[in-house]
Amino acid sequence: MSEMIRFMEAMGSDASFAFNAQAYDEALTALDVEEDQRHALARHDLEALGVLLNARQKMICAVFAPDEQPNREGEEKPDDVPEQEENPRSPD
Repeated sequence: MSEMIRFMEAMGSDASFAFNAQAYDEALTALDVEEDQRHALARHDLEALGVLLNARQKMICAVFAPDEQPNREGEEKPDDVPEQEENPRSPD
């Protein structure tokens, strides 16, 4: 499988393969992978290639970014501090 990953990495990093069918075919011929994988690559059949390589159909990346910085030990959170009035009234 690492040979297949190196091949796909090389294809993705060199755009000349997209425009030169002969170079692509030569690279496929030299590739040391199973014949069905080679045929899937030759047909540009990503779905078949994904099945052959047991690839995930869907991948999700999520990042949790908290709104606040964590408090240091002994510090109070702003929510813990009693709210003060924005416009304090002067005594009448």
